[in-house]
Amino acid sequence: MPYNGAQIDVLSTNVLTHPDTEFAPRPELDYPFKLGWHPQPGQPFEVADGVFWVRVPMPIALDHINLWLLRDGDGWVIVDSGFDAPMCKEVWETVFREFCSPEDVHRIIVTHFHPDHIGLASWLAAKCDCRVWMTRGEFEHYRQMLERDSEQHIEEALELVTEMGFDQYYKDLYVGFFGDDDKPPETRVQREVVEHFTEQDTFSIDGHQWRVVMGNGHSPEHACLLCEDKNVLISGDQALPRISSNVSVYVSNKNQDPLADWLASCDKLKREVAPDTLVLPSHQEPFVGIVARMEQLIY
Repeated sequence: MPYNGAQIDVLSTNVLTHPDTEFAPRPELDYPFKLGWHPQPGQPFEVADGVFWVRVPMPIALDHINLWLLRDGDGWVIVDSGFDAPMCKEVWETVFREFCSPEDVHRIIVTHFHPDHIGLASWLAAKCDCRVWMTRGEFEHYRQMLERDSEQHIEEALELVTEMGFDQYYKDLYVGFFGDDDKPPETRVQREVVEHFTEQDTFSIDGHQWRVVMGNGHSPEHACLLCEDKNVLISGDQALPRISSNVSVYVSNKNQDPLADWLASCDKLKREVAPDTLVLPSHQEPFVGIVARMEQLIY
């Protein structure tokens, strides 16, 4: 039964800042599996026919991510991979030991390039001997970040925050994000294992069509996956129940308007996804009420 009386908090500008702050009740959203409930790590839970929720802890302020396993005939499709950290790998090892075999995974779909979504994609692709699918815009941005000149980028970031009037504390905090990446290159997703898809492309999974609905603003070409047969949307970070996506200005998008792009994407989801669709977000709990939630964020 849907959970009524859900506690919904107000718009946060950053999902890493206040992931679980609760405010006054807003009755527009329902939580079919109860507000605050989640499966234990390594124990996939079926939320719709052939759609399984895998909850994975993370060693950062936003302390979890929801990943998804889709049954595909006699095999599986993974949606998002988790953060590149031992605790996240341990969850996948449990899944592969107790639920399904890595040899049965047909493909890995990555919604966007952020490290909690793509971090273990290379490791999983090698373990499962399969391809990684993501939009070209997300992958090219990911590779550009890995291949850029770090010292030059730090200089450009410092120029940007100086122009914006940041004090020294926030300059140091912001520029600190752009230091050298010390992870071995082989842990990163390589071009030779990647396949691309784009807006309105469809994946046929277990005889059902999953359509790509793309969003912008949180990341360049964020992919949501909509299965109208199952009445399910895998929303990634584009639609979250009680926090908003992180919409930020970086050196790479300083001449763009990411907030306008993100708000337009919210309006797009409001128009393209049926109100009674079960939304599977990357953080917090599955919910019903996409139209109401997008209106909360837009207005």
